[in-house]
Amino acid sequence: MNMDCENFCDLVIYVAREVFNESEYKYLGKTRLNKLIVIVFQELGYPVDGFVWGYYKHGFYSPQVNEFLGKRAPAHDELNLGSINTPLLVNTPQDPQDILIKIKRIILSYQNHFKKRRDSFRDWVYNEKTPINYRPFYGVHNELLSWLDNAIDGNIDKEKLDELITDYYLSLKHVSEDTLYLFSDFTDLLEDLVLTSTKNTNDLNYEERTEVTKIGS
Repeated sequence: MNMDCENFCDLVIYVAREVFNESEYKYLGKTRLNKLIVIVFQELGYPVDGFVWGYYKHGFYSPQVNEFLGKRAPAHDELNLGSINTPLLVNTPQDPQDILIKIKRIILSYQNHFKKRRDSFRDWVYNEKTPINYRPFYGVHNELLSWLDNAIDGNIDKEKLDELITDYYLSLKHVSEDTLYLFSDFTDLLEDLVLTSTKNTNDLNYEERTEVTKIGS
């Protein structure tokens, strides 16, 4: 008898709460919980109805798990291993001790990875838990995230962006032409935004220098 997706997710959360200390619950937010459940599904090898996963913009991910986490999110608190609304008792489709022990072993073997800082966790996901063919894409994607963080802080490096976009295209040889067209539209829009922002900044700086010159005359 197969397990349904919701019951499987409840089971993983139940065991994870036993493995991690309460002080560590905060490390497992929505993204990490999704990945933890996917890893357990992969390694347990137990049939789960309706469970689908694949590689998305943040690495391996399951839309069904994402939907489950959304339904179980607390109303007025940040979602993490401690705050997610799950039952205190869970149903198991076979010998309870057998499946719980297997899940616990899997989680224990990955426990330290899920306590890593954000950058270290990303690095592990993109460079160790991702197929070789996809790693260049995730590497560039990670660099773009850092570039965007700097851009938000006002540090816009146009040359670096051009370099990243070129690297992006080189890392997307495995995708269809339709997807590449969509990606091209995205990068064109991003470059236009950067050009506009840079121009506005330069115009503002010019106006400020002109005003200073007038005051000093």
